[in-house]
Amino acid sequence: SSTPPVSTFRMNVYARVLETRRSFKVDGSDNNNAGFVPSMDGSHKMVVYFVRHAEAAHNVLEKRAQERARSIGGDEAAVEAARKNVLKDPTLRDPSLSFDGKQQASTSASGINQLFMSTHYAPPELVLVSPLNRALETATLIFYPHFDEAGGEEEGKSGTA
Repeated sequence: SSTPPVSTFRMNVYARVLETRRSFKVDGSDNNNAGFVPSMDGSHKMVVYFVRHAEAAHNVLEKRAQERARSIGGDEAAVEAARKNVLKDPTLRDPSLSFDGKQQASTSASGINQLFMSTHYAPPELVLVSPLNRALETATLIFYPHFDEAGGEEEGKSGTA
């Protein structure tokens, strides 16, 4: 089995992550302690944000398969078997976000931006993300909302979260 070609979008996201990683200094040598939050004792603590991917196409199909199995009187084992059967489809190895998943990520972006604007918490200096489409899309929508699939910042918009 051959590896599918990496999309331009994916390559641009990788480039953005590497660019961010190169500029990140955990030793504080840049003298601004970016990404660190002062604590009561005068030390600085790093803030780490963990985000799970939003709903992807395979999640939608799994739910439908489970609903069908239940509607014909299937027990929990049959419902689980129906769900797992969906995942055997090779076209679902690396699914994109569903429409609802994109909405979930956009809603999360709004929430996290509100956190950054209303508290002392800063946007992440480094975003590490799985290479799977659903994870890349979620991270991009949340932390790089103005980064378009064509490969760069949308005109007139820049910056992270």
